[in-house]
Amino acid sequence: MKKIIVAIIAAAMMLSLLAVPVMAEEVINVASYTEVFTPVNESDGQLAVTVKGTAGADGYMYVIAAAKGMEPVSVAGENLSGTELEAYKNGSESYFRIAVADPAAEATVEATFNVPGFYAVSRAADTNGAEDYSLSYKFTNYLPSKIGKYSVMVYVPEGMEIAKVSSPSKYADYKLAELDGMRGAGNEKALAAAAANTLTFTFDKAAGAVSNILIWVLCLGIGVLVFFDRYKKAMKE
Repeated sequence: MKKIIVAIIAAAMMLSLLAVPVMAEEVINVASYTEVFTPVNESDGQLAVTVKGTAGADGYMYVIAAAKGMEPVSVAGENLSGTELEAYKNGSESYFRIAVADPAAEATVEATFNVPGFYAVSRAADTNGAEDYSLSYKFTNYLPSKIGKYSVMVYVPEGMEIAKVSSPSKYADYKLAELDGMRGAGNEKALAAAAANTLTFTFDKAAGAVSNILIWVLCLGIGVLVFFDRYKKAMKE
């Protein structure tokens, strides 16, 4: 009998050691998770995060610290208790969290962060003589539940334009946008727990109005020459 009891205790201890300290029921439902990056200057950015969902047993809503060096600036929303984000670590993963007023009701977190060095990216290979820069951002869902709709949009500094989107590679899977004269690229998808989303693109200096006019005139001139050449051939025939 003593051997059986010892075996049961040993098994229980092993199970407790194997148990990963995850937020098992801290977030039951995340309906949507949106990230929007905008440039502050040539190297630093600002991140706006909006999370909608229902808090779990601990009564908190969570924002994943996905961008390196994220520094909270402000937080607002609906059904929240408090006005500040609390830094929180779970194992090796980092989060920011805030308590909700009514855990049974849906809550919305609208937070802004400074992201130093986000736009300090490396120069990529030249394309048509342009100075291209490559930017890649990876978001991993470290919450214990599925994100119903995750979306990200990264705007580049004014005067720049999106040259090519590498990931997602299919045109139908990403979208381009414009905000206050800034061009942006992004995508959206559902993310299971532990699933990741990667957005990779290159950007360079916009051609400008004068360059666009010159290109248009050149193309028009070539078209006229082709037309007259075909006309002459038709007349001879």
